[in-house]
Amino acid sequence: MEQLKSKRQKQVMAYLKVRPATQKEVERAYNDRVYGIRPRFAELERRGLIVRVGKRLDPDTGKFNIVWAAVRNAEPRPGKKKTLKEKKREALMILNRIYGLEGDQKFMHLNLLEKMIKDF
Repeated sequence: MEQLKSKRQKQVMAYLKVRPATQKEVERAYNDRVYGIRPRFAELERRGLIVRVGKRLDPDTGKFNIVWAAVRNAEPRPGKKKTLKEKKREALMILNRIYGLEGDQKFMHLNLLEKMIKDF
């Protein structure tokens, strides 16, 4: 498993591995009032461990927030670049998974697939 630097990174990853969530939802879950968790999202995104999968309306503020999800079996960056053949194989695996999913899970995989296609 990837080596995470801080307690807060571990908390974010643990929460997002269970279900996709917004930054605010993760902060509420860990009772974080000093915004110690919020910067961890950018760090984890840069390392390729989490991805943006959509937006969700926050009932408290009435604003849309980004929904994040953990990338399963992700290897942290930097690393070797994937070949086109590897990218295509991964995209096909995601397509196969999508057909058996519903709701947030399906949406998450479709957004991940869209991001991968842009990288081709």
